[in-house]
Amino acid sequence: MNERKFLMRKRNTILSAILSIAVIITGLGAGPICASALDQKTINPPRSIGSATASLEKKSSSSLSYRVTAKLNAISSSVTAKIVLQKNESNQWVDKQTITRTDNNVKQFDVTGTIDVTSYGSGSYRIKVTISDVYNGITDTLGPIYSGTVVI
Repeated sequence: MNERKFLMRKRNTILSAILSIAVIITGLGAGPICASALDQKTINPPRSIGSATASLEKKSSSSLSYRVTAKLNAISSSVTAKIVLQKNESNQWVDKQTITRTDNNVKQFDVTGTIDVTSYGSGSYRIKVTISDVYNGITDTLGPIYSGTVVI
């Protein structure tokens, strides 16, 4: 009987050792994978676009002038503003024209321009602006930002 208990203990000890080694090996293999996945989720780069504005004014009976500015927290390799002219038609803002303006290696972005609205007719207009900035290979987007409404 004692010999049988001895063999059972020996077998249980060996099985426990094998299971412990398997758990350690499995744990070591999964460790870096979990850490990588966690690192990717917790990376939250600081916002490179500090603030931005969009304005629209009546220039004449058939044209509008716009200005878009952005203050960046660092010199950007590329800043792009997507400016969408919208007209209010039956209480819905409808996209009429898209303008893209880009500047490189700047800390302050400031663009102006004129939009001819002759073909769109009279009504209420505004611009919708989205600004994208590339800094250290990371793209940061701010917007949409809306200007005030202008009636022409």
